[in-house]
Amino acid sequence: MKKLTLIALSLVLVLAMTACGSSNDAAETTTAATTAATETEAANIDETESLSSSVESDGSFDAAQAAPLIGSWDFTYEIPAETFGLEGFDSPLAVQMTYTLSEDATWTMALDAEKTQAELAEFTEAICSYTIDLMYKQFAEQNMDKEQANEAMQKQYGMTIEEYVNDSVSKSITPEMLSVNAPEQSGSYYVDGTTLHMQNGLYVENVTFSLDGDTLTLQSSDSSDQTMYPLVMTRNAQ
Repeated sequence: MKKLTLIALSLVLVLAMTACGSSNDAAETTTAATTAATETEAANIDETESLSSSVESDGSFDAAQAAPLIGSWDFTYEIPAETFGLEGFDSPLAVQMTYTLSEDATWTMALDAEKTQAELAEFTEAICSYTIDLMYKQFAEQNMDKEQANEAMQKQYGMTIEEYVNDSVSKSITPEMLSVNAPEQSGSYYVDGTTLHMQNGLYVENVTFSLDGDTLTLQSSDSSDQTMYPLVMTRNAQ
């Protein structure tokens, strides 16, 4: 990745790293399979490039040019499955976000935890399913079928594999995780023609935009930086 995309990626990366931590928790449940198998004597198993340039805010903000963009815009960003570092895992995580451009030349970016709950539930279910299958495969390598595997887990942990995984993962991936680990981001901006210049501290992002009714499309001005573009947003009518 060549540079940090300010308008959303900072939030997404934090969330992804948190979800990765949850994925690691899920991966750790395979250790439970190993421990349980051992107890039954089946076997013994051993981005961010900092930009020093800054938006020149003095005299750059033109309220007339910014007027069509002022307001709140909703969009969905999909965190790719490969972000979570689990081999064979193919479920991305879609997060709902709101980007607001204000009349005082400031912008804010916030993840909408409430709207993302359904997607988070689907993602949690996918992580659980992946981990359960992984544990059964590990037990199978010890010549134990599903019934024997669950008997081993019951003996060691007092739960079946499904119960153990669901309990472990659900404690790691929660709606509260979203608001705690993805705090609101903010900065300044100005509009120059069809270019939107945004700043957050020393980080700067310049994107081109097109506006079609209540649909705002952002496109990176750098053809080599297409990490998350184009971004298509819908005006929030509230």
